[in-house]
Amino acid sequence: MKDMTIPYHDHMSHNLVGSIVVSPDHGEEHLTLINISEEHRTFEPAEVMVKPGAIVRWENSTNEKIRITSGNPPSDSHNDHSKNEEDEKTLITLEVRP
Repeated sequence: MKDMTIPYHDHMSHNLVGSIVVSPDHGEEHLTLINISEEHRTFEPAEVMVKPGAIVRWENSTNEKIRITSGNPPSDSHNDHSKNEEDEKTLITLEVRP
């Protein structure tokens, strides 16, 4: 993913969008935190720059469910989201155990 820009959005609310710029020459090496703000209903910061291998962590400060999905949101939220699935890249895998 070197030298790529990875767009992502909240699958539950398509107007919440952000991007990750991967560059070997710029950005954070280890951990980057993205806050999901209750007040502004945005990703803060909306764009982050990271080096390959960096960890990006999202922190949800809202009381709402957030489902982060890679790719741009559909242009019409009433459209079938599966049309954009081929453009999506796996950002994280979450396994919840009891």
